[in-house]
Amino acid sequence: MLSCSQTGNNILLQWVPLSLEGVKNLRIMRQTNDDEPSLLTTVANQRGTYTDNRTTPETAYVYYVIAEMTDGRLIMVNNGVSVSRY
Repeated sequence: MLSCSQTGNNILLQWVPLSLEGVKNLRIMRQTNDDEPSLLTTVANQRGTYTDNRTTPETAYVYYVIAEMTDGRLIMVNNGVSVSRY
């Protein structure tokens, strides 16, 4: 569903659409250290990429995807993808 890689000073996120019926949007979240995850962007349920250009060297991040359903429910799609910026 979600892959992450460092590109220069940024983290590149790539994802594929969910086949789950009733998905309105995908929320891409980022957690740094023990902070609460924060929203980076909301995208349509289609293949896409996002460049996180607000990263710091020698910092680990965890990225999450949450499906926003048409009925208002939120469903956690992954358990978090970890990546470190060097």
